[in-house]
Amino acid sequence: MSDEKRRILEMLAQSKITVDDAEQLLAAVGGASAGARAAAGAAGTPKYLRIAIAKAANAWRPEKNVSIRVPIALVRSGMRLGTILPVLARDDVFRRLHERGLDLDLTKLDEAHLDDLIKNGELNLDIDSGKAQVRITCE
Repeated sequence: MSDEKRRILEMLAQSKITVDDAEQLLAAVGGASAGARAAAGAAGTPKYLRIAIAKAANAWRPEKNVSIRVPIALVRSGMRLGTILPVLARDDVFRRLHERGLDLDLTKLDEAHLDDLIKNGELNLDIDSGKAQVRITCE
């Protein structure tokens, strides 16, 4: 990763710039023009991940459905930002996530996984012993 990209991500992490500003700066540093990005978007390249979660009702709780849309550029930036977190902070974050029941190792995330998801277009997961489903699609 270049120093320019690292500085942009650090400014984003420190809330000195917005996500949109960071995306524009990263595109400028990477050499992609706004016109090229627009053409890529027009050509059918997905711009968002839709994450839909459906959890079945039980005796004390009605059915829950959640649907969020996350810009793919934000996901990519977050993945890059995770690579520059200091090791001590990273360990603390993982420990806290584990304490809350989330065994998530962000160091194993790879842009290739995201690219596969975008290429295939859909991922379905059963969670909570099959009582809930997560569906991730590209749009």
